Order: sequence, then structure tokens, then C-alpha cells
Amino acid sequence: MADTAKMVDILNNAKQHVTELVDRVKMPTPMRLRDLIRNIRAARTAAEERAVIQKECAYIRNAIREEDTMWRCRNIAKLLYIHMLGYPAHFGQMECLKLCASQKFTDKRIGYLGAMLLLDERH
Repeated sequence: MADTAKMVDILNNAKQHVTELVDRVKMPTPMRLRDLIRNIRAARTAAEERAVIQKECAYIRNAIREEDTMWRCRNIAKLLYIHMLGYPAHFGQMECLKLCASQKFTDKRIGYLGAMLLLDERH
């Protein structure tokens, strides 16, 4: 009986440690488009707006570099909004093409919209 209780205790501790390690390694979920719009509109100055956009663009670039396919559609939607505000967003062109080649309709829809807006002769 004592051996079984020790074994259960050891297994529970190991499970807890593994869960904590997995939580540390996981990438945080990206900001939603709605939240990005709220943060940009809440900025009081143009400098604060640029800071919010630069931070989000850096996050999107990092997700692109890491081939994060889970949130690709959401990131491109945010990138399109940033582009419509007049900020450079040409680094998302290849991601739009990847979305166009996707099997999911929602990914294709954002991909083609992004390709139409971001693909330009100059870039």
C-alpha cells in the first residue's frame, strides 16, 4: 500500500512538472483583430499608435518566421488592417499566397484579399 501511494505521488508530481513546462513553451495566442483595433483607437498620440503597430508587426514577423500556421489567417487579417492604415505590410505577401493555396475556404478568402491588397509591382 505504501509503495502504491508513493508511486501515485511521484506520478502526480511528474505530471504537474510536465504541465508547467508545456505551458512555458507554448506561444501565447495572438491578439485578435478586434483587440488590435481597440488598442490603436485608444492611442492618444501618433507615437503611441506607431508603437502599438510596430509591436504587433514584430509579433507577426516572428510568427511568419516560425511558420506558425495555426494563426496565419488571423495575422494576415491584422496585417491587412495595418496596411489600410498606411503602414508598410509588404512582408506578408508570401503568407497571403500560402493562404491562397490552403484547403480551407476561410483561409483562401483572406489569402486572396491579402494578395489583392499587398501584391504590388513596386514590392
